Amino acid sequence: MRDTSKLERVAKKLVDKKNANRVRDVTKAVARSYERNSEELKEYFSHENELVQGIATGAYAMITGDLDPALSKEYGGLGATLDSTKKGLSTSRKQLNFSKLSGNALQNSNNSGSALQNSRNSGYALANSRNSGYALVNSENSENALMGSKNSDGTLIRSKNSWNALRDSTNDRFALADSKNSDGALRDSKNYGESLSNSKNYGEALSASRNYNSALMGSKNFENSLRSSENYQSSLNFSQNAGNSLRMSKNYQDSLESSINREDSLKNSENHDGASKNSKKNSASVIAGIGLLGVGLIGGMFFSQGPTGSVIAEVASKTPPIVGVALFFLGIVAGYFLVRK
Repeated sequence: MRDTSKLERVAKKLVDKKNANRVRDVTKAVARSYERNSEELKEYFSHENELVQGIATGAYAMITGDLDPALSKEYGGLGATLDSTKKGLSTSRKQLNFSKLSGNALQNSNNSGSALQNSRNSGYALANSRNSGYALVNSENSENALMGSKNSDGTLIRSKNSWNALRDSTNDRFALADSKNSDGALRDSKNYGESLSNSKNYGEALSASRNYNSALMGSKNFENSLRSSENYQSSLNFSQNAGNSLRMSKNYQDSLESSINREDSLKNSENHDGASKNSKKNSASVIAGIGLLGVGLIGGMFFSQGPTGSVIAEVASKTPPIVGVALFFLGIVAGYFLVRK
């Protein structure tokens, strides 16, 4: 067996720093070195250093397509780049950390523990998978990855998801907490149990989704992120919503209680059963509305016949009456709609 002391030092440093790209580069380099004699990698599968085991099994999988040896090791498949695997595999512990999956890799798989953390996944990788524990924490997912998956128990915390990743997925119990989602990620998904708590959502992430049981509590939602969604049972409590984020949505059962809603965030939405109870409108709009109502009242005084109107009229004797009439109607109408908004 060759001296692996340098590899051990480099691997530990990169893993500790969570430098995903460099970890993948190391595994790729090993795979290139053993491309014509992959069987020699097997002597490192039982190496005393778990990271060396992980890199060896990852490189072996890249060359041969055989992921089985990796699935018995703590760090099995470390940094592997794969576009195809058998369906229905199960990963756990710290297997496939820092990996890069695409194509049909790990479809219909079961992933738990700390598997697939800091991974990057695209294509239809992990479609219809089941993920629990802290699998996929800090992962980046795009292009239909994890479509139709079921995720719970802290999976995908602090992940970044875009371009239809997690479409049609079902998420529960803090899955995707503190995540960032955009561009149709989580479209048509069903979300429960604080699954997206404190998340940030952009583009059309979560459009046409259904959300229950505090699913998006404390989240920040922008652009069209929850457009045409259906929200129930405190799903958006304490959330902050801006842009057109909840446009054309249907909201029920205190779903927006204590939320803050700005701009056109609730435009054309339907709100039932106390959905927006204790929610706050954009304070700037309210203040502007109140100010315009005041302008309207003052404008009315310009042409009123009462004592107050006479005093103001005397002060503003040089102001044409038509200005007062215009101010009155403009202020009342604009103020009403701003406060109502």
